[in-house]
Amino acid sequence: MRDKVQVGNVVAMMSFAAVVSTGSFSAAAEQLKCSKAAVSRQIARLERTIGLQLLTRTTRTVSPSATGQERNRACARSGYYV
Repeated sequence: MRDKVQVGNVVAMMSFAAVVSTGSFSAAAEQLKCSKAAVSRQIARLERTIGLQLLTRTTRTVSPSATGQERNRACARSGYYV
């Protein structure tokens, strides 16, 4: 069971990193070859798990929050970018 949690975290961090690097859920989904809904669910789960909002969302834009910027740097150091 622990392996599933760890794999889920890696997938969620890759989804987060892809949204930040592309600037959109749609482009991230295309890059990751999955649905926009799957990317959104992964990031929502990640935000729930850590209890912090990582992305600032409006109807037209998505950008990392201050916490998201810190996590994004951690993603880059950890190699979660695809």
